[in-house]
Amino acid sequence: MKTLLIFGAGWLGSKMLHALSEDGQRIIVATRDLNNKTAFPGVEYVQIKIDDKSGRVSFVNEYPTGINQLLLMLPPSGWVNYEKSISSIVGMYPNCEQLIYTSSTSVYQEKIGSVNEESMVKPEHPVFLAEQVVKRDYPHNHIILRLAGLIGSDRHPVKFLLKKESVDNGLAPVNLIHRKDIIHAMLLIIRNAEISGVYNLCYPKHPLKATYYNLIAKQLFKKQIRFFYGIGGKEIDGSKFALHYAYDYQFDICDINNFTALK
Repeated sequence: MKTLLIFGAGWLGSKMLHALSEDGQRIIVATRDLNNKTAFPGVEYVQIKIDDKSGRVSFVNEYPTGINQLLLMLPPSGWVNYEKSISSIVGMYPNCEQLIYTSSTSVYQEKIGSVNEESMVKPEHPVFLAEQVVKRDYPHNHIILRLAGLIGSDRHPVKFLLKKESVDNGLAPVNLIHRKDIIHAMLLIIRNAEISGVYNLCYPKHPLKATYYNLIAKQLFKKQIRFFYGIGGKEIDGSKFALHYAYDYQFDICDINNFTALK
């Protein structure tokens, strides 16, 4: 039986745990607050602490051993030194069979047109710096998933945009990915234990921002959003992952039935 150690069991990670608990492998979750743990069959919890000055992550008590796969799903917000935090975690487990890190498509430089895994990035972006740590310490067995904007039945940017008087750049393409598609993609990776690679995860439809968000706003909330049209923007290409893993993105970002919990 393989052992998977997970850092990050929040909005995305908690649903990932539910899916993994049905796979029959040993799962350990590292968390700062043991009071917030959710019970799943076969899932164990260990407590971590984070140094207020350095950002270094360490375990409070026991140090989990025998780890085969390491899954890092930690967003960069709220960390003292995100790169240092990721480095301290990775450094504790130099001999895992595979490390999977959820990055973000926000690492790409702004441009108009299609963006793939070879496109120019922002070299000082904290998530890109964390990617370099992962590549350095796991040169032959890392998977980096650059996620587009995250949406789900209970989460969608439209609720934030409805609070604004107006929104810029309505001509920009939409780059979003449903949480269920991310989970399905990650299960494929975990089960196949692939070697190294960097992949964008983004739904292949890219409607214009003004058109898309007003469609969602009208159908779910019977409201409209005022947009200034601007000049366009980047369109994230998520086809590399789809081709490599023979995966069809399943959860349409335009299907209102996928967001009924927003009401």
